[in-house]
Amino acid sequence: MTLLLGGDCSEETTPPPEWRYWNVENGLGGNTVNRIWVDNAKLTWFATSGGLSRLAGENMTNQTSTDGLPSDEVWSVCRATNDDLWVGTPNGAARLHTDNPWITYDTVDGLPSNSIRALFPDNEAGVWLATDAGLSHFNTSIFINYTTAQGMPTNQFWDVYVAQNGDVWAGSDAGAIKLAGGSGTPIIYNTSSGMADDIVYAVYVVNGDVWFGTANGASILQGSQMTTFRTEQGLPTNLIYDITEDTQGGIWFATGGGGVSRYFLGEFQNYSSSDGMTADYVLAVAVNNLNTKWFGLLGGGVNRLVTY
Repeated sequence: MTLLLGGDCSEETTPPPEWRYWNVENGLGGNTVNRIWVDNAKLTWFATSGGLSRLAGENMTNQTSTDGLPSDEVWSVCRATNDDLWVGTPNGAARLHTDNPWITYDTVDGLPSNSIRALFPDNEAGVWLATDAGLSHFNTSIFINYTTAQGMPTNQFWDVYVAQNGDVWAGSDAGAIKLAGGSGTPIIYNTSSGMADDIVYAVYVVNGDVWFGTANGASILQGSQMTTFRTEQGLPTNLIYDITEDTQGGIWFATGGGGVSRYFLGEFQNYSSSDGMTADYVLAVAVNNLNTKWFGLLGGGVNRLVTY
């Protein structure tokens, strides 16, 4: 659904959306942005194809392998509750504690794989890591891995999210997995549970509801009820890579080929290149506490949207 602005000139109208763009030409590390993290220090971090980029105010700075990262290709980034900064790359993970050099981790240190697709902080200064050889938890000292040997339905994980109550949710190529309290027997949700698809790229928890972004639509689990949304319900495309919430309670979806979509009060509002975006293939979406939206694009850099 496209937002139409207009009306009588004598009436107060909503200002149009404001767009801002970053790419390698104006300071971004790489033009493909895989993940975005907005932290409490009012910094915005971008995991890009050309390193880790940080935006502070209007100042963009970058770090690459020459600064101690395991790779120039960065797939994920997050800030732990103890303020340690973590990144995930195709060549392992790295942790930055205050102003010390980056500490790198790979399979020699206990990771199940060096390919780190997603990161998310736990509630006690550790982090969870989604890899292509299992789910891993760094508990501030060691890595504890969860694979098919521990009852996981697969070892290929795409996303991980820790709810406020400590439940860990992960997206995989065999559905979504819940570890109640971060441990115990995995609970599996897939197409047999009513989910849109077994390939789950994104998980997001809000007010007890769990959203899933899949290869064939978005699903929401409310209690025991699973509901699915596809293009028939208003999504611009069914491929969903990332999900977040804005400050008004709207749910945003990063889609593969359809731009971004906001679900609010039962309706979808879509933004694409025809509305000002630099590309329609979106890998990441984030919102800060000022309700500014950030979109990470495949080859299109970062788009920032301010709506009123």
